[in-house]
Amino acid sequence: MQSLKMVGVFTPTCTSLKTTIDLLEKNLVNVRGTKDKRREINILVSLGQAYMAVGDNSKAIAPFEQASAIARELQDPQLETAVLQSQGKALGQISYSYFVQGDYAKTIQYSEQLRAIAREIKNPYFEVVALGLLANSYQITGTLPTRANASKLLLITTKVKNQRKNQDFTFDYFLSPKAIA
Repeated sequence: MQSLKMVGVFTPTCTSLKTTIDLLEKNLVNVRGTKDKRREINILVSLGQAYMAVGDNSKAIAPFEQASAIARELQDPQLETAVLQSQGKALGQISYSYFVQGDYAKTIQYSEQLRAIAREIKNPYFEVVALGLLANSYQITGTLPTRANASKLLLITTKVKNQRKNQDFTFDYFLSPKAIA
């Protein structure tokens, strides 16, 4: 079985990230002709990471989704988890970016996707980030008008607080270079 280190081989060795993205896109076309699925996953994850490095997080999602689908086809849970980790980082960055911009509808949309991935790969950090962004977005927009929805917000907020109790999580993680590596 391949090592998980194979996922995310992106290293900005070219003169510019644009050049790196161009090379990765060309390599992707070439590898699709060979049917080497593991190499295709590598290139897709690297391409997603490169898009994140240039700040185009929305464009990063598609390569991660493609890599995840291929990993599922290969029925390799470890590989799929590694790909979903990268996809989760991109979703977290996108959600946080929309939150900072005040686009709470998109924050909620991407945070729900992040939450689903967090549950699938059992990543408490991603779930805390998603729940925090959801709770804050719902509270700011006042989209919880009913008593049932208010209870949902309280449950989300309580869950976030409980998960954060003994952990030092910050949203800065999604904005740091280590989130891309």
